Amino acid sequence: MASGMLNSLLGLCGASVDEKAELQPKVKESESTRPTPWAMVDSLSSRVMSLAGREAPDPEFDSAKKLLAEPALLSVAQGGGAPAEMARFATSSDGSMLTWQSLALQSNMPKFSGAISLASITRVERPPVGGGVTSWLGRAQTPTIAIHHSSPSEQLRVEASSEVQRDEYAAALDRVSTKLRAKHAEVKSQGKLARHATKELEMMSKRQNAEKRKSEIMQSMQNSGGMKHTAMALSLIHI
Repeated sequence: MASGMLNSLLGLCGASVDEKAELQPKVKESESTRPTPWAMVDSLSSRVMSLAGREAPDPEFDSAKKLLAEPALLSVAQGGGAPAEMARFATSSDGSMLTWQSLALQSNMPKFSGAISLASITRVERPPVGGGVTSWLGRAQTPTIAIHHSSPSEQLRVEASSEVQRDEYAAALDRVSTKLRAKHAEVKSQGKLARHATKELEMMSKRQNAEKRKSEIMQSMQNSGGMKHTAMALSLIHI
C-alpha cells in the first residue's frame, strides 16, 4: 500500500514511469562515474575547439584571396546572343562575396551590377579556347570562365582579355570558393552539434531534477515515519 501511495505521489511530482521503476532496489552508481550535463558541455566545447582549431597557414589561399580583392576588368556574357559588356570585378570588404559593376553607365549609375556568395560557388570551369571551325575561320574563341553557383542551373559566364588572365583568375576563384564552401559546411555541422548538445543537456537536467525529487521524498519518508508523511504530502498536493 505504501508503495502504491508513493507511486501516486511521484506521478504528481512529474516523475515518469521509467523514473518510478528506478526506485526499485539496484546497485548504486558511483557519483564519480555518473555523467553530468556540465561534463557534457565541456566535452562538446573541446570537440568544437578541436574542429575549429587554429588554421594552418595557407599562402596559396591568401594569395588567391588577395588577387580577387583587387579590381579586375572582365566582360560579362549576356544572354540571347548580346555582346559581352565590360565590368569591374572585386570581392566585398569581408571577402565573402564576388561583386561586379558595369563600366557603362545609365542615369549616372552602373548599367548592371551583381554579387554572389563565394561559398555558394559549386564549380569554376575554363572552356577550351580555339579549335574546330572557329579556329579555321580565324575567329578564336574568347577565354571564358563559367562560374556555377547555388545550383547547376545558375551560371555566370565572364570573358577575360587573355588566357593568362583567365587562368589566374579562375584558379584563384576556385581555390577561395572551395575553402569558403568547406568552412560554411563545417559551421553548419558545428551548429547541428551544438543544438544536439543543448537538447541532451536539457534531457539530462530533467533527469537529474527528477532523481533529486525522488531522493528528497525517500529521505523525508525515512525521517518522518513513511506512511504518515506520504499521506500529509498527498493532502498538501490536493489543497
